[in-house]
Amino acid sequence: MWWLHAPGYMIRGGIVTLTLFLVSWLVNFALKLSLHALFDFYCTMVLFRIGWGWGTVAFVLALLVAWSRLFLQRHTPAELATGILLGVAGGFVTAWS
Repeated sequence: MWWLHAPGYMIRGGIVTLTLFLVSWLVNFALKLSLHALFDFYCTMVLFRIGWGWGTVAFVLALLVAWSRLFLQRHTPAELATGILLGVAGGFVTAWS
């Protein structure tokens, strides 16, 4: 993307996404974090940057996905919270910095 002279936010988004994959891989040795929640909340943060309406819709949908991960007993609250926190942090760095 850098060689193609992509805008800074696209390069930052690619780097943050790669970093999230690597951090998730490392964390998964100790804790099975929720990648569904991570990327849902990551995208939600980016959509809040685009517009509050889109961000709100995405937030509601992300909450439903998070609830489903608990309801289906795919993750514990700690695993879900870890995914959410990483996703929000990554989305903030991508869209708001």
